[in-house]
Amino acid sequence: LKYILVLFITASITSCSDSEESPPFLLTNANITGSYVVNSFDTEEIESATSSAGVTLEISKNIKVGDTFQIAFEIKSNGTYSAKGEYRSVSTVTPSPSSGQENPEIIGGFDIPGSYQLNTTDNTIIFSSQSDEFIVGPFSINVFNETTLTMSQEVEETDGGISSNITSNISFTRQ
Repeated sequence: LKYILVLFITASITSCSDSEESPPFLLTNANITGSYVVNSFDTEEIESATSSAGVTLEISKNIKVGDTFQIAFEIKSNGTYSAKGEYRSVSTVTPSPSSGQENPEIIGGFDIPGSYQLNTTDNTIIFSSQSDEFIVGPFSINVFNETTLTMSQEVEETDGGISSNITSNISFTRQ
């Protein structure tokens, strides 16, 4: 009798798997569709120059932190998006004559229609528009679920002997 009881308890415990587990939220045009609010938008731009001896020196660092977001951002399943609104960006440049003083700026009054291409294999999205006032270019999708979309972008630009490495991070919540 004890043997049957132990067998019954063991079978009960091992059969208690989480069969109610929901499938992962897949990155698709249909699933990314929706209206979003911006939670954060931060950019870091580092300018550097390389001397003739091959030594690279950091010339400046510009950190921009966005806040006070009043942006309507909508992604549609047909490969288009729209962004309308404004936000404040606080920029801190070092070194600077004003010792890293913060410079707030209102980025706004934009009403941008655009298109996007989603690459579900690489978890990337490319935004295209006639304007570069908000987001444009390729982004890596870092977090994607029913409520959150978080993306990052790394861009390297060269102008003459000056290189700029720009890293941007933006986080959205689905409405």
